[in-house]
Amino acid sequence: MDPITLGLDLGRSETRLYDGEHLTVFPSLVGGPVATVRRGNARLVDEVLDQHLSIKLDRHTYTIGRHALEQPFLFPVNDLDLFAEDLNLALLLSMLGLYARRHGLGGIPRFKLCLGLPVALAKRVAYVEQQVRAWTRLHTFEFCGEPMSLDLVQIDVIPQPVGAVYAAILGGQLEYSPTEIIGVIDPGHLSTDWVVVRLPNELAAYSGQTTAAAGFRLTEAVTDHLAAEGVSRINPIGVMEALSSGEYRDNGAAIPVPSEITAELVELMAQQIALTVRQSWRDLSIDRMLLVGGFGRILYPHLTQYPYFRDLQLASDFRYYNVRGAYEYAVATPQCDQDETPTPARSRGAKVKVEASVPPVEVEV
Repeated sequence: MDPITLGLDLGRSETRLYDGEHLTVFPSLVGGPVATVRRGNARLVDEVLDQHLSIKLDRHTYTIGRHALEQPFLFPVNDLDLFAEDLNLALLLSMLGLYARRHGLGGIPRFKLCLGLPVALAKRVAYVEQQVRAWTRLHTFEFCGEPMSLDLVQIDVIPQPVGAVYAAILGGQLEYSPTEIIGVIDPGHLSTDWVVVRLPNELAAYSGQTTAAAGFRLTEAVTDHLAAEGVSRINPIGVMEALSSGEYRDNGAAIPVPSEITAELVELMAQQIALTVRQSWRDLSIDRMLLVGGFGRILYPHLTQYPYFRDLQLASDFRYYNVRGAYEYAVATPQCDQDETPTPARSRGAKVKVEASVPPVEVEV
């Protein structure tokens, strides 16, 4: 069977998968095991399977996504290094297992992936290549109580903001021009990435990252507010939604979350991003600026108050541009021969000319 090409984003708030048509998303939550993990999960219909995800890797059993919320404890999935622990591999294999089950893939499905990386991690070329090689193999595990095998035949990587540029061009929000410089800002849960791209060459020297401007400070403020309101077991998914909706909902109850709870933090976060990024880009003439991510949407009206960012565009698909761009890069990247060791560096350190549905590009981080 030819490998199935997919884009993958192991976000700190959501794990996302895109196959060119369908987007699959579940919360990046990993919980402890439950004694009844085999309670009919393998026979659940596809519509509710994502509510009952579990995986057993080696001797360890985890609950995944929304199912993890039912468990007594959650493991902290909060490291920018996606290869630092097996929890991220559990998320990756659970997502692929869910995809295989939903699409009725029999035998041993084969996958060719492009994984979006935080900019700081993408710069660690030798380390990433070593870790990607370790993931590029046949994986055998237990998924929702049933044995499963998946073959990861190739994993390429791309800096997440560069993936957003691909998606924006293909989505018609940005026009492809080899003479223009595009600046991308991606405020995330743990850090804010920014990168400057000029197709066909990325200007790597002006890429940057700051861990101080992080969205988790906003979720922490909402969590503290809910604790003060007497909420004993706080749903992190509900907290994220409350940042946008202004109210926290769980088990049918609605608790108001006034904008004042996070207003000062949002303003400070926007100020730090605005001043830091402007300093990094001070010697460049930026033609277009793109803002992505769920926290980016929250920050957009504050960032555009600064004259330097008055032409900043909010991504049309701000939550999913990164993973859509990763898929497009996977489509455009040639497949390795069976006897050739996959070389993730072709999408990072080594330069590769991509000719497919995306403009020609040489990426060097």
